[in-house]
Amino acid sequence: MILSPIRSNNCRSELVKSKNKIKRKPMKDFVREYIEQRIRDINNGTSHGRITLSDIFYDLRKPMQEVGWEPEGWNHPKQRRRQTVQDRYVKEVCDELGITRASIGIITGETGHMYFRTGRYSIGIDDLSQLKNNGTDILIIEKEGIAEQLKDLAAPYGIALIHGRGFLTEYASELSRLAHNTGGNIVILTDFDDSGITIALQMPSVPRIGIDFKTLRDLGLSDKLEELEEIYTPENHITHLRNEHPEIEGLQYLEKKRVEINAVTRYIGADRFWKWIISKLEGLFPNRNYNRAVYIPTAPDFRPGKLSELVEIVDRKITGVLTPLIEKRKRELDNYEGFIDDITVYEYEMHEEFQHKVGKHKDLEPLLKDISRLVGKYTSHSDRRATQRHDISRYSPFR
Repeated sequence: MILSPIRSNNCRSELVKSKNKIKRKPMKDFVREYIEQRIRDINNGTSHGRITLSDIFYDLRKPMQEVGWEPEGWNHPKQRRRQTVQDRYVKEVCDELGITRASIGIITGETGHMYFRTGRYSIGIDDLSQLKNNGTDILIIEKEGIAEQLKDLAAPYGIALIHGRGFLTEYASELSRLAHNTGGNIVILTDFDDSGITIALQMPSVPRIGIDFKTLRDLGLSDKLEELEEIYTPENHITHLRNEHPEIEGLQYLEKKRVEINAVTRYIGADRFWKWIISKLEGLFPNRNYNRAVYIPTAPDFRPGKLSELVEIVDRKITGVLTPLIEKRKRELDNYEGFIDDITVYEYEMHEEFQHKVGKHKDLEPLLKDISRLVGKYTSHSDRRATQRHDISRYSPFR
């Protein structure tokens, strides 16, 4: 269990009454101490696996209540303090410490998706190593709906699309980093507003291709700005952008108005918009690694049809032998008394029993001997030894 922040035995040190109001230790301070303790635990090798955002709340709930945070405020429809702790403060503290929640084993529950060729893949912390090699180029898109619209246009090019449902999830950001390190070309596309600009700034090494005034100039839409824009109230990012990134074109415009991706695609259509994306990618990256998208056939793709027929014959005969044994095992397992001590050992012993029955069955023995003779005719001594090693490891209970 991750240790909660250390509390004083005298809670009066945390409760300072002034002008009939209780000054409580801020909830964010609890979160910061908790995250810092978790970092120390990870560095010391004493952490106990991954945790959820809810786990953090429940670890902190009691110490926070002890200093005066009322239980009824956690899920109050107006206060929503639990949501503030889980969704806001944990993210803010990690950002301030220069880490991601995923890097210290916090499962956020947020899910982005990757579209690649005909597939749609969820982006979770356990999926990153598998997905990092997909796509010659990876286009990160702020809006899920835009990714859906463009996925069929991207598929023939071998370009992967990622969306993060609003603010880009940390998993999608980490996937982009891994893909870049393995030769993928990465770009990002966001709305032309304070949130969209802020999303892109979270990934400073990734070029942002739009939406902005240049996008409209490229598409010949500069004179259509009034039709595409909308008045909005910026979030709290605009002050940060004004102070830290005054060089951004159109920053003053974004204080009152914005242009969303959807407004542009609805005006010119997805096909024309996609052609613009292709032109941007080609301008940024003249060359690409198509080993990340093109499947090169290997030996199994050219196995003769007769081999498949032989496999079907063998499968039918083995099925005839195994069917009564399988049914017997299913009945045994269906209402098993107590527990099996080790199901891996159980599976291994069951396999050995089945193997013995198959190898000695009178209907299969001649066929298996014929196959063995054929294999022996075309197999070298070193190949046979490698096959034997493979067979042993395949059915080992320690696999």
